[in-house]
Amino acid sequence: MKPSVALRIGIAMGVAGLLWLAITTNMLATALAALTHVIYLFVYTPMKRRTPFCITAGAISGAIPPMIGWVAARPVVDPGAWVLFGILFLWQMPHFLAIAWMYRDEYAQAGFVMLRRNDIGGFSTAFESLCHTAALTVVTLLPPLLKMTGYIYLPGAILFDAVIFACAVQFLMRRDRGSARRLFFASILYLPCVLGLLVFTKA
Repeated sequence: MKPSVALRIGIAMGVAGLLWLAITTNMLATALAALTHVIYLFVYTPMKRRTPFCITAGAISGAIPPMIGWVAARPVVDPGAWVLFGILFLWQMPHFLAIAWMYRDEYAQAGFVMLRRNDIGGFSTAFESLCHTAALTVVTLLPPLLKMTGYIYLPGAILFDAVIFACAVQFLMRRDRGSARRLFFASILYLPCVLGLLVFTKA
């Protein structure tokens, strides 16, 4: 497919999606979807060749969609919406940092700046993963306090948090491909488990 054709298809699908949201939901959901497009296309994508902070920008873009669903049902950005944003944002950081470390050579060859240039041993990458995982643990314990779920949610959330936190600690201690892979796969299992728990224990 020619780049020009891909561009036209992408623009058409993006506009169609925004129009569909505007017709079927509300303008707040539509505005958040438009913001997602802007951040992903005009902030995250250009940053990939310039700075490792592109991962943070990408995580912001990737964390907005749950808020779109929330405000489509109730047109207000309340604490529940921010909890969903926080979970998705913080989850993406160890998830993508693990990927970036596993494939650091391939990213570098392609000209993508995903890691700090002086992080030869991976300490900064692994430490950042651990810090975001710790923050993720805190945020996932908030739903019962906000009456989003019953307290039956807590044991499951604590279990899932303990698993991904242990993997993040191991990544910090070893900083090798194997520990990064374990953190990556733990993150893949973690998200649907926590989100499913939110749904099934909804207050």
